[in-house]
Amino acid sequence: MCKTNVERIVDVMEFSAYGALSQVFVVDAVVKHAEAVAKATPDELAAMEGGPVSPAAWQGVAREIAGKMAAYMKPSP
Repeated sequence: MCKTNVERIVDVMEFSAYGALSQVFVVDAVVKHAEAVAKATPDELAAMEGGPVSPAAWQGVAREIAGKMAAYMKPSP
């Protein structure tokens, strides 16, 4: 049976020999990659031309995810 992307991420986060540390790793990776793509310069994005997703769309989704993760990670008052 072929797993969906969501099922694969759940598997990585929930079934690890390192327990909850795998969840911290995945969240940290998402935050770092989203921030890096969100802050990429036009020249850095141009290097992505020809891929399956336009650089503008890739940066747009990165900015959306980075914003959501920043709001999620913000300490509660």
